[in-house]
Amino acid sequence: MSEDFKKLCSALKYWNIDLEDPRKSYQTRFILQKLAYISKALGYPLKYHFILYVKGPYSSSLTADYFNYPNFVSNQDLIQEFTKDEEIILKNVQKNILEHGLMKDHFSEFLETLATISYIKKKYPSFLDDDLFVYTKKEKPYLKDWMITIGINVVKKILFSPDFLTEDVKKEMELWDLADD
Repeated sequence: MSEDFKKLCSALKYWNIDLEDPRKSYQTRFILQKLAYISKALGYPLKYHFILYVKGPYSSSLTADYFNYPNFVSNQDLIQEFTKDEEIILKNVQKNILEHGLMKDHFSEFLETLATISYIKKKYPSFLDDDLFVYTKKEKPYLKDWMITIGINVVKKILFSPDFLTEDVKKEMELWDLADD
């Protein structure tokens, strides 16, 4: 079994996600693929290679892992220690994705949207919001416009790098925060 798969299953346990046997559940396979990609995009140390596929980023090596080790997905005895950086990433996913209001009624569409937009943004880092919207709509014409817009905003939030937070930007953000009051 790959170390990547152990790390992914450890993340599932961290998030308290209990999944069915991936051999029998498309939903389990879908969730594994999307959360693995999003986590990797945020810097969680997974070496899986992903391509943009029908329902978003897809990894054939991840597929092999969960078909070869299906019982490991729900292994509650799994004990994994996380580095400080890994825990920050896992908390980011928990707070900004798994606890997002859209996860209740639109979780499949929301995960697909976030994973797809993250993939596009990683592939084309210079894309602005309009570019992301157009490209996402071209790749996934069935996704609702409002979902793509929310997805872009969530992806910007989760992929935000503190390196961009210059003193000038901090001052401007403080002014905007004061304007909200």
